[in-house]
Amino acid sequence: MKSLLLLVIIISLLFSNSYSQWIYQNNYDSIASISCGSFVNSNTGWYARAKGHISKTTDGGMSWNTISICTDDLNSIKFPDLNTGYVCGINGRLMKTTNGGLYWSQQNSSSNDTLASLDFLNELTGWCAGKNFILYTSNGGVQWNWQNVDSSIIKPRFTVLKMFDSQNGLAGARGFGYSGNKSFIFRTTNGGTNWIFTDSLYGFYTYSISYVNANIVYLSTMYNIQKSTDGGINWNMLNFISSGSEGTYIKFKNESTGWALNYDGIFKTTNGGDNWFISFISTNQDLFTDINYLQNGTIFAAKKKGGVYKSTNEGDNWNNYFINISSDLWGIKIIDANNLFISGEDGALAKSTNGGFNWINKNNKRNERIIGPVFANSNTGFICDSNHYIYKSTDAGDNWYQIGGIFPHDIYNIYCKDDNNLWVVGNFGMIMSSTNLGNMWENKSFDSTSLVYGITKNNNNIFINALTIDNSNRLFKSANMGNNWVNIPIDSLDSFFCLFFLNSQTGWIFPQFRHRFFKTIDGGNSWTKYYCSIDNDLVIFDFVFINENTGFAPTASYIDGILKTTNSGINWFSDFTLSGNSGYSTKIAFINENTGWVVGSQGLILKTTNGGTSFISINNHNIPDKFSLSQNYPNPFNPSTNIRYELPKNSFVKLVIFDMLGRVVETPVNEKQSAGTYEITWDASSYPSGVYFYRLTTEGFSETKKMILLK
Repeated sequence: MKSLLLLVIIISLLFSNSYSQWIYQNNYDSIASISCGSFVNSNTGWYARAKGHISKTTDGGMSWNTISICTDDLNSIKFPDLNTGYVCGINGRLMKTTNGGLYWSQQNSSSNDTLASLDFLNELTGWCAGKNFILYTSNGGVQWNWQNVDSSIIKPRFTVLKMFDSQNGLAGARGFGYSGNKSFIFRTTNGGTNWIFTDSLYGFYTYSISYVNANIVYLSTMYNIQKSTDGGINWNMLNFISSGSEGTYIKFKNESTGWALNYDGIFKTTNGGDNWFISFISTNQDLFTDINYLQNGTIFAAKKKGGVYKSTNEGDNWNNYFINISSDLWGIKIIDANNLFISGEDGALAKSTNGGFNWINKNNKRNERIIGPVFANSNTGFICDSNHYIYKSTDAGDNWYQIGGIFPHDIYNIYCKDDNNLWVVGNFGMIMSSTNLGNMWENKSFDSTSLVYGITKNNNNIFINALTIDNSNRLFKSANMGNNWVNIPIDSLDSFFCLFFLNSQTGWIFPQFRHRFFKTIDGGNSWTKYYCSIDNDLVIFDFVFINENTGFAPTASYIDGILKTTNSGINWFSDFTLSGNSGYSTKIAFINENTGWVVGSQGLILKTTNGGTSFISINNHNIPDKFSLSQNYPNPFNPSTNIRYELPKNSFVKLVIFDMLGRVVETPVNEKQSAGTYEITWDASSYPSGVYFYRLTTEGFSETKKMILLK
């Protein structure tokens, strides 16, 4: 009878909450891709992004503030001055700000179709290209009028619009219902009173238009760059072929000097496009989507996923900034509870001074994969890159400078454990050691054919992970700082493996594949093989134990997410699932038994403050405009569920879970947190089926929601 009553209660609650069972789950990255930018000077600029986000900088790209002004994807943005700006997007979205982007008001576009591009000559006069129409305003958007577009030859779907002055302009379009590989060009010489079809060019899509003067103008399509010397009537293809599938964006300073951006990188010409040389090589397949040139020689170039590149010498050199941390992350280093670093692909290197809630870019020179950092003390740190170089910091990671020459082989790992001994290992058996913080290096290699990919120090012993020439993974040990190495025989170590020591005696080895692990209780001299419950094909990137029994392992599966064991590695269960996302977790580190961090693909950053009972997504790029508590998902759940909440300002936060009798079950969050979006996973494995409630309480806000555990 009690079971029947519980079932009735659960069914009734399910129907009462059915409207809120689905929410956007990819919150940790929520890559609101960059579509277009507008800069008024070398310090102040804005980027329009997907999902209604706008990012602004006032310090030349060093830091960015992102706000949400709507939910529609934004396609184009233009600020004619510091205060007045316009933005357009899908679903007829057209908005204006008069205070530098702090607040935005909706304007009437008289359409629900996509608005693709806009341009303004001043705060009052502007044009906006829609699906198959062009709008014009002369009074700051109080009224938008439709202009006459020639559709006698092709019905256009406009993609870009650019005005040279109040009378002359060009617009590029795709052909509506047209299956050929052409871009269609429309021209006005009377301020848009008439837009006349002038030409069709090779390339399915027109990406950008750049005027030099009234006659000389350049444009880019999906496959090429074209030049006109008569204001857009006739066009000639330049000597530039895009290798990407989504085209090229261009900007010309004058008839000679210009830049082109695509998947491959940033190209520059100094002879009008007859020849191009690459000034920046892109190491990841992320499309450049925008370029802004300022008269003082400063250039801003943006990538779709949030990378921002800045040059102060007309594109000869580039510095790397970011709005999103969207690269795949492979490294994490905890200095203390507040200070930590993350690193990864595409030059990703960022520092947090508040426990991971905000991140500051600490690499604006290198675009390669960053390995490290490691620290000898609170001030002295080291990183490597995939170009065989090592860099040193003496100011707690705020600035980095190259030391020594180029290393002879690919670097796979760098290690330093609170002393002056620094180690670098890599391909062709490379083992390099420094006893004076990188000033001098000594070769400790013993085999020129192995791939050395891991190094750990325990007591006075150095352990290395190596793949030998016979394709065997082996563990080697040195008791005299690398002067001699001894192979530690381990049975069935047939894949890359990770090594972790909890203390001077206890350690584990986990292969990336295979459902087995090895444990030592004598400091690594001997190892015992155990079988565990991990799936044979599941990839384990890393692992950590916070005590003799409890450990965590990030995996290559978004379904399994982060695994947890409570019996020293014998049995594992999924502790945090990256629901609805194809990403994965790569690296994990704990500062004590309660507080730890996980990083992963696409900028994933998670934090726990309760020993892994719940993880909080802390990669915050967008500041919410109000407090909110979302419905948990999934619901019903077994055994874990996700709870998401938003903070518009720094606040002390308490999240409490209690049962139907009002008894507190757990308190997953009880701390001060920075403004941002958070998500925790609550594991209810040890609780019975039933109805539970969760309450978020903070300064001036409290809300309670119910959830159902159904086993």
